[in-house]
Amino acid sequence: MARIAVALSGGVDSAVAAALLTEQGHDVIGLTMNLWPSWVKEPEEDTRTCCGVGAIEDARGVARALGIRHYVLNLREAFQRAVIDYFCDEYAHGRTPNPCIACNQAIKFCVLLEKVSALDCEQLATGHYARIDRDPATGRFRLLRAVDAAKDQSYVLFGLTQSQMARVRFPVGHYTKPEIRSVARRFRLSVADKPDSQEICFVPSGHYADLVAQRRPEAARPGPIVDQTGAVVGTHSGIARYTVGQRRGLGLAEREPHFVVGIYADRNTLVVGERSALLRARVVLGRVNWIVPPPPPADGFDARFPDGRGAVVLDRVPGPVTEVAVVVQSTRGNLFFHGIPEDPFEHYSLKTGPDQWKAITGTSEPVAITRGPGRNIFTLRITTAPTGPGPFALDRNFPNPFNPLDDHPIHTARGRLDGSHCAGCRRGDRPTVENLGDREE
Repeated sequence: MARIAVALSGGVDSAVAAALLTEQGHDVIGLTMNLWPSWVKEPEEDTRTCCGVGAIEDARGVARALGIRHYVLNLREAFQRAVIDYFCDEYAHGRTPNPCIACNQAIKFCVLLEKVSALDCEQLATGHYARIDRDPATGRFRLLRAVDAAKDQSYVLFGLTQSQMARVRFPVGHYTKPEIRSVARRFRLSVADKPDSQEICFVPSGHYADLVAQRRPEAARPGPIVDQTGAVVGTHSGIARYTVGQRRGLGLAEREPHFVVGIYADRNTLVVGERSALLRARVVLGRVNWIVPPPPPADGFDARFPDGRGAVVLDRVPGPVTEVAVVVQSTRGNLFFHGIPEDPFEHYSLKTGPDQWKAITGTSEPVAITRGPGRNIFTLRITTAPTGPGPFALDRNFPNPFNPLDDHPIHTARGRLDGSHCAGCRRGDRPTVENLGDREE
């Protein structure tokens, strides 16, 4: 039998995971992470949260009942950096974070997994509702949904790598929640009827935006709410209190329901629109992890960006009209310009010929451009709308307009796509609109 460490959170799911493995004859060690920030008040006893002193005591009681060794690991600093700071930073940048995903990737299956190795344990088991098996055809590990669809947590485990899945077990993923509670009662575990944790563990009471305001006060500043034309229609109470798709809490007196369709942190501005404005024909993804082999690129999509993030940095002085040169090194002749997400403040056009420009938006059809393989140069024109709260900040970021699979050097008029400068740029000969023009090289 194997020596397996179980991440005991103090809840019923991880407790049953430990009980099942003990029953199977494995040498089980219980590990509980002390993640509770020293600056957060300990929650009341009936608060449905984990990670506090009460949860540690519950985990210790489970280990005692099962007759297994139990250790408490102080991971407060790592949790602060990887989860709490990330959580606040994402809201401050106008994005909606999922702290459970950050905790899984940076703490449970990274820091904790390293501790497991130090204890000479072969595997780490948790109370997640998910399953892992192995594809008989490829030999790769696969992440599967739990038997209990209502409790499935596989979506927060998307970042697991093949090497991690080889060392991880999810014993409760094969059971329903009622079955798990029944098993807990059979083992006479004190947490058998303990309510599920439902709150963000480091925000046991109050509103998460209060925490963000405390640690990132710039995200709590009031600012304008504008419609899709850029006209001011209201005032928000801090971008941290909103997420794309939100309807309630806007305080707008509109005849039709309005939703948040965009959050612009650099302008401290919310953009709202009717329900139809939320619809998108495509989505830009980041931090993609292929558990199964990735699909091959479609014909003509063989350009790759160096950092995988695909963000073009326009380091420019705001003005009514700006032209920026974009350089792309491709291995095939066909390129597809996908356009820029819709923006009520700025409008983009691609130069397709002498004095010929094609408007580009996030919903327009991709523009096919036939050029020879190698280094190609394109010119973008950015026109700032006369309405809205402008002028706006420098370093405007938007998703890479070409296929986001390009691993060759790409430049804008002021530097590389990731905002850094390549060797040529550092020598002072970085490309500009004037010296690049529309030449093909």
